[in-house]
Amino acid sequence: RGFLREGMSEGEVLYRVGKPDHVAFIRNIRGQPEEKTWTYFPHPRDPQTLTIVTLRAGVVASIERKISR
Repeated sequence: RGFLREGMSEGEVLYRVGKPDHVAFIRNIRGQPEEKTWTYFPHPRDPQTLTIVTLRAGVVASIERKISR
């Protein structure tokens, strides 16, 4: 998951790391770009890192990695 970058499309993220473990909508107002977060829980290859990807209008706007113990 370390190879995710801002500016990637939603489809590219799905192709590279698969479906998210949790989806939350931040903004979903008709006529405005959709904003949501995808959360990926720790993976066996990186057991302490929680990854949160924020998407705006289908493009990665930010990526946050948190240590979870």
